[in-house]
Amino acid sequence: MNRWFKNSFCGASSPISTSLIKTGRSLLRLFSWRYVSRYIPAFSPHIIYYLCLVLANLFVLLRSTPVQAQAVQLEATVSPQTISLNQSTTLKITLSGETQLGKIQPPQLTSGNSSLWRDLSVSYLGSSNQYRLVNGQVSVPMTWSYALKPKKAGTFTIPPISINYDGQTLRTEKWLLKVVSGSSAQAKPDTYENPFYGGTQRVEATIDNPLPFVNQQITYTFRYLYTARLPNFDSPKYILPPLPRFWKKQLKSGPSQIETIDGKRFRVEEIKVALFPMTAGRLIIEPAKFRFPASFDLTGQQSSQTLITDSVSLEIRSLPETDQPINFNGVVGRYQISATIDKSEVTVDDAVVLTVVISGFGNIETLPDLQLPVTETLTLYDPKIQDTVEVRQGKIYGQRTYEYVVIPTKPGTTTIPSISYPYFDPETVQYRVTSTWATALTVHPKVNSSVDVSSPTDGSTPSQISNRQDSTSSGSKYLVYRVLVWVFVLLTLGGSGYVGIRKIRQRQVVRRQKQRTVEPFQNAVRTIESAKSFGDLAMGIYGYVGAIYAKPALGLNPEAVQKHLTGISVLPSLIDRLVEILRLCDQEQFAPTSNQTAQWQIQLEVQQILEKINHELT
Repeated sequence: MNRWFKNSFCGASSPISTSLIKTGRSLLRLFSWRYVSRYIPAFSPHIIYYLCLVLANLFVLLRSTPVQAQAVQLEATVSPQTISLNQSTTLKITLSGETQLGKIQPPQLTSGNSSLWRDLSVSYLGSSNQYRLVNGQVSVPMTWSYALKPKKAGTFTIPPISINYDGQTLRTEKWLLKVVSGSSAQAKPDTYENPFYGGTQRVEATIDNPLPFVNQQITYTFRYLYTARLPNFDSPKYILPPLPRFWKKQLKSGPSQIETIDGKRFRVEEIKVALFPMTAGRLIIEPAKFRFPASFDLTGQQSSQTLITDSVSLEIRSLPETDQPINFNGVVGRYQISATIDKSEVTVDDAVVLTVVISGFGNIETLPDLQLPVTETLTLYDPKIQDTVEVRQGKIYGQRTYEYVVIPTKPGTTTIPSISYPYFDPETVQYRVTSTWATALTVHPKVNSSVDVSSPTDGSTPSQISNRQDSTSSGSKYLVYRVLVWVFVLLTLGGSGYVGIRKIRQRQVVRRQKQRTVEPFQNAVRTIESAKSFGDLAMGIYGYVGAIYAKPALGLNPEAVQKHLTGISVLPSLIDRLVEILRLCDQEQFAPTSNQTAQWQIQLEVQQILEKINHELT
């Protein structure tokens, strides 16, 4: 063996030996060890050979150190860990390390502990791998996925799973699986990890105030967190829990955000609902559901995954009884009241329009009827009521307008009294009263303009009156003709006006359709131009498609976008390219683009595609 090594590695005619000789001499010259070379005979190079051999061994040892440090790990995860009898959980076994793994057979779970696998049915779902670059080394971890379905309720211990790799035995940690009896709602699974496409899907439900007063606004927030979108043609369905003891109004959803939770980066989309509790006491908001479209797994079975949030409990406080105004009528919020009249001088029995406006933050649509002061000199008729509601800074802001018809019954100067409006402010926990100013109204007496028509007032005799009646009857025919002519003219004008109005309405409809697509397009362009990551770019596209088709952007994916856009007169290649860009964005949604030029090119390409789609829709 030594003779072979010396002949093959250190022989005089070996190219390796020649290279080592040159390397050794260069090292000697590099470190100015010239005095050593004087004692090394040129015709006897073996000393240089062995010096180079030592250096080569040191180099191999140094290079082998990180390789040995490239530890291979075996991990297992079970999600969810609490399920019901009619559900299944996913067991994932991952072999990873800072090296490329060879072909490995999937672990056989049922080879041992037969009592456990009698209570759990196992279905192999398949394997997946994902390229990673760790410390300059290409790593391709291997993941095997299994579906576990229980046959009875109880707590099961999944033992450590072992696998042999490169001469060593690797083992996972043990896991506990809890199986409860009853429906899936009792298990409340709020997290789902797809074994085929990867990524984590999670849902949450929160409220901003667990101790509100009666009729005080609280905000219920449903959060959908995901690391990757699932490729379904249909969007997931959000199911709001029943809220029989609340008055509710859905708020406008904001743009998605990125959050890091337990070291994972999630994109978060939210649905907010304003709730106004109507009764005091302890209330529990039941779990909300988020249902994914049905899809086929590797076993050929069609299944639909439903995520369920936790229930939310809150304590509704009654309004304080101390310092409560006498005429308080249960109004909660922060309000202002104003009153105006359309004219300050009228005659008796002439109508005056009194407009009272209540505006502020609160449940404006459930305000009680306004009670006005009663006066003997004014007759008040039932008002016309109009409500307008909007959202300001996440709070319901509204305005209620009362229009009263007031008839003064006596002349003179009368006063429309001040109107007081008490309410409870939950922010300061105090009762407050807002009031209008008293308004003066001047009423003039009614002028008597009656005329006696029982006898002629122009001195005409009865015969003259008879002659005039004859002349009147003779001209009645002419009057009929004139009426017919006017009817014809009015019909002609009416028909022309109807045609003109219809054309105007058609133009208005077209204009509204253009506005319906122009505004979402402009918003999408602004979002795309300011995109700092692939995720921001995707949200601009999803927001545009959701707005023009009246679909929520929450849960949209490339397949759903392709389904919605199919059918318009745009080249299919453009739609396919847009879907391809969306898939790229979903894969790299959290990564900022490293090449600024490439980012600008993709943004410009997306804008051009959306511009063509918007042109076809308008």
